[in-house]
Amino acid sequence: MIEKYQKTIQETVIEIKNSDVYSIKCNEIVRRAVRLFYKDKIAIVASKGNVGFSSLIKEVENNIQYGQLYNYPIPQKSIMHKSFIRQGDLPTNKEFIRFGEKLIEGLRKGFPDYIFTNKIRFAVIEKKISFSDLTDLSVRYPLVDVTLLVKHSKSKNIFDGVLPYLDNKLFSFDEYITKVEKLIKAIGNPMKLRNYNIPVAFPEFDQTIIAAKIKESIIGDNYKKKASLFNELLGRRIFHERLNIFDVGYKPDKNLFDAFDDESYIREAPELAIIKNGVFETLIYDRRTAALYDEEPTGNGIKPDYNKSPQTLANSLLFDDMQTIETPERAILPIIMGGGSVDDKGDYAIPVQFSVLMENGEIIGMLPQLLLSGNIFETLGKNYIGTDKKYFSDTSLNPFMYTRMNVRRIY
Repeated sequence: MIEKYQKTIQETVIEIKNSDVYSIKCNEIVRRAVRLFYKDKIAIVASKGNVGFSSLIKEVENNIQYGQLYNYPIPQKSIMHKSFIRQGDLPTNKEFIRFGEKLIEGLRKGFPDYIFTNKIRFAVIEKKISFSDLTDLSVRYPLVDVTLLVKHSKSKNIFDGVLPYLDNKLFSFDEYITKVEKLIKAIGNPMKLRNYNIPVAFPEFDQTIIAAKIKESIIGDNYKKKASLFNELLGRRIFHERLNIFDVGYKPDKNLFDAFDDESYIREAPELAIIKNGVFETLIYDRRTAALYDEEPTGNGIKPDYNKSPQTLANSLLFDDMQTIETPERAILPIIMGGGSVDDKGDYAIPVQFSVLMENGEIIGMLPQLLLSGNIFETLGKNYIGTDKKYFSDTSLNPFMYTRMNVRRIY
């Protein structure tokens, strides 16, 4: 049986240097892969560029003798033909380029003492998977990705801050400028606190190394082999009783478009409860590990790259609190967190290269580089404060999550 996988990205990238358009590139990126299942063996062949499936099929048939053994069910119970298409008017290349030029022009005029660099990207992404005559799945969606680095013209730093924005449509120019203005004012108002023992507000907790450790620890194979942070804690309360955590791959209003995994598995509900009321309830599996441990797949068979076979990986983590707290009077908002580590006991250290101080939910100043440290069980347990259900941006998956941890100034 033959499985065909294709991912196509049509993109326009505007590169920005010194607050001006440096280059404009239009690309079509095609990635294809074929997996052959034959007599308890599986082989894979992949290609970059426009190599046809017929050529890949011939190659994988020649390679099947060297294939790996497999002993798990393949999708053959029912015939599925399903497409998930994000509706809406897509901008033309000319419209997007004009949008990017207008955006940079507005930033240059509005903030003449600051330099903006990096890129603005518009892409239409399509993923297709077909499995012989049994499944035929596709998803297609647009993304507008603006990730601009900003620095004061007299600054000695490579950059002073970052201005990220992700959406599936061309967003409001004026709203973006308003958000930029708040961060620019913070950059222009450096602050040092006498006491850093105040709440920390994560703008997108799913993207922290703490969340990465949780994702690693809920993989069924890791748990069964006692290589999980949560060893022997399944069914027990490990976090705050108000906290719920879901594994979610498909949530179009938050720019998540994985309606099916890379093994043609579609969940009945897109959100899979991992932590419920603080209790560790669910492990995640792909088809292979589900068969190995006599469990059901959870829709987490994901390719780490187009030329790899799927393995068990978490999607995005959606954090939900049953209550809404009042916004803390003061909080540290870490925006750029590069590096760091989490050990097997859950102790972590996270360097923060760019953070700001918030008062009553409003950004007022830039803080020096910081080091955050603590323990995952305490950070999401007794030190967890809650969420005010406010978001860093309209398309952020998670609202601000407030908690307490050790905060130390690096310099």
